[in-house]
Parts: sequence; C-alpha cells; structure tokens
Amino acid sequence: MAAYGTLLLDGGYCEAGESGRWHVQPGMLIVHAAGESHADWFGDHPTQLIDFRIPEEIPAGVYRPRDVDAIIGSLRHEVPHSIENLEPIQGEADWPDMLAADIRTDAGLSLGAWAERHGVRRETVSRGFVRAYGVSPAAYRLGVRVKAVLGALHEYDGSLADLAAEHGFSDQSHMNRAIRAATGRTPTQIRDVKSVQDRGATAL
Repeated sequence: MAAYGTLLLDGGYCEAGESGRWHVQPGMLIVHAAGESHADWFGDHPTQLIDFRIPEEIPAGVYRPRDVDAIIGSLRHEVPHSIENLEPIQGEADWPDMLAADIRTDAGLSLGAWAERHGVRRETVSRGFVRAYGVSPAAYRLGVRVKAVLGALHEYDGSLADLAAEHGFSDQSHMNRAIRAATGRTPTQIRDVKSVQDRGATAL
C-alpha cells in the first residue's frame, strides 16, 4: 500500500489514526503513510474529497497547502508535482490524544500505569479512547507495533524472533498473526517479496 493524500474540497469530518486526531475542514490535506490505519466520522452533510498518491518523503499528518488549485490541476499526473509549502496543522490535544501520542512514542507503554499517572480510571481511559479513535488503546498500540515492524522489516538483518521482541510482541507467532491480519502476508513473505524486487532492480 502506497502513501496517499486526501484533499478535502467541501464539508468536513473527523479523522483519528496513527498520526493523531483532527477535525478536517475544506482546504486541508491529510497525508497517510503507507500502511497507516485510521477511522473517519462523517456527519449528515455532503462531503467532497479527492484521494491521490503522494510522495513518500512527506510525513504523515495534516497540512494546509498554500496553493490548493495547483494540486488539483496537477492530478492528471500520477503523483502531483506541485505539493510544496505545506503548513502543518496541529491535531486535537485532549487526554485521548495525549495517550495516543505516548503510545506512538512508546509502544510498550503500560495503559494501567498511564491511567494512574494521569488520574484517570482505567475503564474511563478505554471508553474515552474508543469514542475518540474508534478502537481500544490496546488495538491502537497493536497498530503502532505493526507499522513499526513493517517499516523495519526490509532492512532488518536479525531474526524475526528478535524483531518481535524489539517491538513489544510477546513472541514471533504473535507478531506473525498481527502482520498477517493487517497485510494478508507473513513477515517472511513480505521480506521475500522485497528481496526479489531488490534483485530485479539490481539486474536492470
């Protein structure tokens, strides 16, 4: 799955995912990294948006482009060539967003310890996070771990068991199940495909 952008033309919606949470308004560009998962909540009003491939070097997040018309006009190309001068927009900053940011920083974070440290009941943490992000904190943490493994897999020289341990999985089997559920392939299959692609590129 390639990185892609969503440009909102009209309407509005709420998006929450591995980069944070935003109330998206017309003119905003949402950049989704390859393999990133997110949830969207649309109201009962019409919403117009455009999805398109986007250069990998633009970090995931939400931006306000200086020239929206230039982006729309360049969509006849597979990847727009006019994406520049993007102003990052900060996401929401309620406690579910603080927890999401802490999980992204430390995928081994203890949810119970976090709740106690911030004076929030564990049950409240779970319910509030689901309302904000559409998934439980544990599921969100798993998604962060899966994304980290997918990002490291192609360049990792160690064993898959070590890779699983480094990213907070209980064992290699746990990691394999999570990666297969997210991608339809095992880590070994993904790494083998990348190796074949690299050999083919070298032969050209």
